[in-house]
Amino acid sequence: MDASRYLSRRERVILAHLALPVTLNQIAMSLFVTRNTVKTQVRSIYRKLEVNDRESAVRLGRELGLVAVEPIEDEDDDEVVQQRGHTSTR
Repeated sequence: MDASRYLSRRERVILAHLALPVTLNQIAMSLFVTRNTVKTQVRSIYRKLEVNDRESAVRLGRELGLVAVEPIEDEDDDEVVQQRGHTSTR
């Protein structure tokens, strides 16, 4: 399965955020969207990856190289998520 072909760029961003210890509300706030928008995108990710929960989605995302295995720390000790040309800090 080449999920990177099927997940949209935004879904890959959401998947990267799912790997962090944050709530859907926190993801929504950091991306300036509603919680319902994040929930819809998460459901789409689960469907496309053929999984039923966050842990499985993150595990498969890591196996497919869509999610960094370990969060990368920057000089200010802020957690950074890197994903195929997209970097976001939290």
